[in-house]
Amino acid sequence: CLAHGQMQAAASFAAASLSIPPRVGISEPEENFGAGPHAILYWALFWLGRRAEAQAHFETCRRLDPRNPLYVEHARLFKR
Repeated sequence: CLAHGQMQAAASFAAASLSIPPRVGISEPEENFGAGPHAILYWALFWLGRRAEAQAHFETCRRLDPRNPLYVEHARLFKR
């Protein structure tokens, strides 16, 4: 969806993946594939103009993968 500029579809897909409750025996980070769904969600929400919502998911990405160079670069998008 992101590759085709379908930001609302990408945001819906990522939000749906995060809403699936964790299965027994699998930790939440494993279940939700780490920062992946949050990264899709913050990028899509950012381009949809929903900056405050995007920032919350961006912060989750930074917390889960603080050394990721993409998140370091995207931090400038959320500075005020």
